[in-house]
Amino acid sequence: MGVLAASSPSLATVLDSPARVAGDSLQLPEHPAGCEVVALQNALEGFGVERTFDEVFALFDRSTWDFATSWWGDPDSVGAAYPPAVEEAANRALEGTGRTARDATGIGTDELSRELSGGAIAVVWFTTDYAAPRWSDWWCGGYRMYSNEHAITIDEIAGGNVYGSDPLRGRVAMALPAFEETWRACGGMAVLIS
Repeated sequence: MGVLAASSPSLATVLDSPARVAGDSLQLPEHPAGCEVVALQNALEGFGVERTFDEVFALFDRSTWDFATSWWGDPDSVGAAYPPAVEEAANRALEGTGRTARDATGIGTDELSRELSGGAIAVVWFTTDYAAPRWSDWWCGGYRMYSNEHAITIDEIAGGNVYGSDPLRGRVAMALPAFEETWRACGGMAVLIS
């Protein structure tokens, strides 16, 4: 591993070190549309909840059109799930652990940083290419789909950087302003697990 090529300078660096908190499972080559499942899997691993991709995927309700409260599509081709669906799947996985997940969409960066410092891990919605979202006309449950939609796991904000696991790249570090710009452009969507 090494520096990740990105359109913006210093946007993301792939880290050679093992995950500090969240897991570092990858979605490729098996599940090109499985980022939400892998991001949740990585978050769960950070709390010692070891589940396979298939076990995490089985926790999601399924739909042929609803990506807000269910998994829409197929993780092996095209699909997505947004915060309400990920929150529900996470809470199913966390039963009996004393941990919970909550939809934290709209949380401020300072509050997010405090939550992470307190031991939380977040699944956040981002873009596959770390560029601005390319919006579609498809809305569901107040959420809008975008063609470069992607979910990543973050576990630390420190020293002006955001650290986490990207299901396409592994462990990453991003400059906080670059992370915040893309994350906010995507709607500031987040699920916090603590």
